[in-house]
Amino acid sequence: MDAKRMKIDEKEMDAATRNQFAAEKHAIIYKKYRPQADSTAIQRIINYVKEKRSTSLTLAVDIACGSGQGTGSLAPHFDKVIGIDISSAQINEAIRTNKDKNVEYKVGDAENIPVPDNSVELVTCSQAVHWFDFDTFFARGGPYSDPKWRNSSVFTW
Repeated sequence: MDAKRMKIDEKEMDAATRNQFAAEKHAIIYKKYRPQADSTAIQRIINYVKEKRSTSLTLAVDIACGSGQGTGSLAPHFDKVIGIDISSAQINEAIRTNKDKNVEYKVGDAENIPVPDNSVELVTCSQAVHWFDFDTFFARGGPYSDPKWRNSSVFTW
């Protein structure tokens, strides 16, 4: 199979796979059965970020947050946490079940994070980094090129 045809197949497969996250019924099941963020790992991440900061922790962004399992685990440690996911169904489920007043959910993608420059102290992604468009993420929205990320720590698991 030639490279051009293989690329088309990858795009078609990617679109079909992503569509499964669009259904509201799937978002409810996803929220129910997806594992919660490991509290020991979260605490290690928080400790690491605190060692690098001389001020309180103000903003964390959880990219590809799904229905919010990892996002909520950051809430006790930051003034504000933003969960971002490309699926409106996942975001609606996260909003519906959110219990944290300092957590906000937005529909969006990893490559275009809607936050001001130098504002993010922690960026997380739990089991979803494989969905990113790496070239775009690191060129436009990634932690090494965009000023909004310059003071942040980035963790994926």
